[in-house]
Amino acid sequence: FSENRPFIEHEFENAAFDVATGLSADEPNNAGQTPLMIAAGRGDARLVSVMLQCGARAAVVDATGKSALSYAQMSGNQVLADMLRAHGAPAGKEEALLQAAAAGSTQEVLRLISDGLKVDSSGKHHIGHEAAVLAALNSHEETLQTLLQQGVLIDSTGADGRRMLNKAVEHNNADAVRLLVRLGAGLNTSSHLKGGFGM
Repeated sequence: FSENRPFIEHEFENAAFDVATGLSADEPNNAGQTPLMIAAGRGDARLVSVMLQCGARAAVVDATGKSALSYAQMSGNQVLADMLRAHGAPAGKEEALLQAAAAGSTQEVLRLISDGLKVDSSGKHHIGHEAAVLAALNSHEETLQTLLQQGVLIDSTGADGRRMLNKAVEHNNADAVRLLVRLGAGLNTSSHLKGGFGM
């Protein structure tokens, strides 16, 4: 552990610098993991606490539907998992929905909804929107259409105020953009888009 200490201290400095200079505390790496997810996966409660204080959102998920809570549970740190739940990390059926949508498991999505999970705008944590984004980003059209049929609006926004199409553009995912446009999605023009590509 001590041999990793300089690297961990460097991460604290980077996190504080990034937030102080206006960068998002939820900025993912090339693998789609946020600093909070990485810290949770390492079981590092100190770095998780700093990231949460810097504005990192526990409800953010990677492309597979895993949140920082998922990574904390994989690290076996129950105290850290409880801390993330207290900060709004999706858990239980919500987490299962995100992972099912990311995997394109339409039947599991339907089972969770039939068990009472709300995916329309009354749902907790914008869970239906986030599940639809994951289905689109992973090119699972059937799952996406199922979520839309169950009440998710194609132009709904997540907790961050961005629409599905904005997120697909920001991920440079041409297939997801085409799919969402074909289904009638629009951009949130007030959002600042990163990157871009020709279609």
